[in-house]
Amino acid sequence: MYADIFNNVLPMFRFIAKGLVILLSSTLVLVIAVMGTALLGTYREYSAMKQRETELAAVLDARQAELRQRQEYLRMVLDDPEFIDRVVRERMGFAKPNEKVYRFGK
Repeated sequence: MYADIFNNVLPMFRFIAKGLVILLSSTLVLVIAVMGTALLGTYREYSAMKQRETELAAVLDARQAELRQRQEYLRMVLDDPEFIDRVVRERMGFAKPNEKVYRFGK
């Protein structure tokens, strides 16, 4: 008697077990797809930020080089009278008293 019940119930449990396996597998695939999409978006955002960081580092290096040049120029203006004399003569066209300045066209 129990053997008949067991034989009738066993196929039903197998069917339910197969259904559960399919349901769990589908859920797992869906979770992996959603997580993969989220990670892909995060990776793209990371790549964009990394590229922006590289660009900003290049700009920073250029600005620091410009700052060093300007600091050197300022040091020469403050400490080097010959430099001041040369700059005033070249850029402003000044001359010392009793000195003649010749200008040639470019």
